[in-house]
Amino acid sequence: MKQHSEQSLTQLTMELFAEGHPRKEIEEILAEKGQEEFYINKIIEECIKLRNARKRTLGMGLIFAGAILCFTSFLLTITSASLTDSSWGLFGLTSVGVMLVLAGLMQILM
Repeated sequence: MKQHSEQSLTQLTMELFAEGHPRKEIEEILAEKGQEEFYINKIIEECIKLRNARKRTLGMGLIFAGAILCFTSFLLTITSASLTDSSWGLFGLTSVGVMLVLAGLMQILM
């Protein structure tokens, strides 16, 4: 029974973070539910770590996809006979790749 209570409390905390509630407000909501202050702090810290880990994973995936596109652009450009045939690869894929890398960095750093 206690495991179910902990799981639902963790889910509630993650939902409150997803809705944009500040940490102090979440602490107050959990305190109203009768939880101890030490337990509240531990739950919030773990939820923040989980949220940051998810953002880092997404960011690294975006950076990897952007790097693959940039490398593909390089290969298409270097193997073509003329610049006019590969301009879509040079400018288009490189631009998309750089935007994906920057989006990934934003996910990681913010």
